[in-house]
Order: sequence, then structure tokens, then C-alpha cells
Amino acid sequence: MTALKKAALDKKTNLLEASVVAAHHGATLGEISEVLVQVFGRYQPEPTGVTGVYQAELKTQASFIRSVSTGESWAKKNGRKPKILLAKMGQDGHDRGLYAVAAALSDQGFDVKMTPLFQTPEQVGYMVQNWGADLVSISSMTNGHGALVPSLCQWLKKLGLGHVKVILGGIIPENDIDSMKAHGVDLIFGPGTDLTSAAQDIYQLLNEDIKND
Repeated sequence: MTALKKAALDKKTNLLEASVVAAHHGATLGEISEVLVQVFGRYQPEPTGVTGVYQAELKTQASFIRSVSTGESWAKKNGRKPKILLAKMGQDGHDRGLYAVAAALSDQGFDVKMTPLFQTPEQVGYMVQNWGADLVSISSMTNGHGALVPSLCQWLKKLGLGHVKVILGGIIPENDIDSMKAHGVDLIFGPGTDLTSAAQDIYQLLNEDIKND
């Protein structure tokens, strides 16, 4: 790993080749990434949501109108919009879909916040706590949910946030669904989910929680 760090510091060295050599010597992807982070730092964009896109296209659609109406009713009862934190954990660096979900939910009455990429379950748990989120939605594209989502659910319980609803979206194998629900996931959305239908399912989840109270 010393050789890899030296290569990272030398702008003339082929860094990909040095990484491959490190892997041949037994270095894991995480270890290689950590060395590079020490030299270059980690890219952390400030996520910013886009609003108005879905509303412009779907404002006359019955399902969209229903979601907006439900959101307005929820906000009136609670004095605020429902807060949903959209999170990416682990080494999954794909966030394009996350922005689409954020835009859709924002236009349907949710107060949406996105985490930076590459978060740990512990970090996401504290973000949920600090912001006072009602829901946390995890986007999984690289099968990291198997370990990361159960860990997040444990962290939420440790922080006294067992009431926070957990949503999982992305590429989720059918065989993983029962396991994820057993660990505390409340809703699971697969690829191609209609985002107006998803919003209605989320509102139903929130309203059921109010009834149980």
C-alpha cells in the first residue's frame, strides 16, 4: 500500500496500473480506495434537489393530483411536510436515480433531503436523528443492502429512532425481500416503480402509523 500511495503522489505514474498491482498483492477495493482518499480526499458534492419537473408533466394526471392532495392533508394535520431522507451507503456511487426520486417526491408534498455518496449506516442514522426525518429511503444498486440495511436498522434502534420508517429501493433480488422486511424495512420498491404510486404507498405507510398511535 505504500507503493500505491507513492504512485498517487506522483502525477506521472499510471495510478490504475499501481492499483492493479496492489490488488494482485492482496489489497481489497476498500483498502485501495482508502489510500487514494488519504492522498486526494473524497469527492463530496452538496446534493441539491430539483423541483417542478414532475409537476409540470403530471399536474393533470389523477394519481399525481391524489398524491398532492394527500400530502397537503398530511401537512395540515402535522403542521409540516413529511421529512424523507434519501441515502446512499457503501461504495455505490450511482446517484442519478436518487435525484429523480427526490424530484418526484418533492413535487408530491414531501420535504426531501439527500445524503452525500458513500455513507456508513452510522452516519445515515445520525443524519436521520439530526434532521428529525420521518422516513429514510435507501437506494441500492450493487447488492450492498444485504449488510448495510440491517446495520442501519440496528443504528436507528440504538439512537431511539425505531419509529422512523425504512424504505429500500433499487435492484433488490426477490429472495432478499423477506429478509429485508424481517430486519425492519417497511417498503421495498424495485426498478421501474411508478413514482406517483410509490408516493401514495409512502403516504399510506405514514397514515397507518398515525392511526396506530
